[in-house]
Amino acid sequence: MVMSLATVRRSRPRGRRGAERNTLRATLRFCLGGAYLRGVLALGLETGRAYRAVTRCELSRHVGVARFATDSRWVLEAVFDTTDIRRGVDEPIPLVMLICRDASCRAQLVGAAKTSYPRALVP
Repeated sequence: MVMSLATVRRSRPRGRRGAERNTLRATLRFCLGGAYLRGVLALGLETGRAYRAVTRCELSRHVGVARFATDSRWVLEAVFDTTDIRRGVDEPIPLVMLICRDASCRAQLVGAAKTSYPRALVP
């Protein structure tokens, strides 16, 4: 079961020579945790990263997924635990996992997540 909530498009300004840059899209959806993990294998990640994502991440029954993509391909997926209801402003956002398409940006994500979301997995 996948329910898409919204798709947001944001165009970046034209480049120096007037060339149009990629459009950044954000797509929000809910899906079953198990179905999401099966879908991780189809993301095109290196085998080791896909294995870490599938075996080390504990997902709730339903998850929220925010996918950021350009016109040509997806760039980042953020997975949230939807059973964790935020009742107060001081409670952290229930971020469970961040997956970037390129392994080269993984180190930056690990550093950022460690500070703000220490329990989030970054395969």
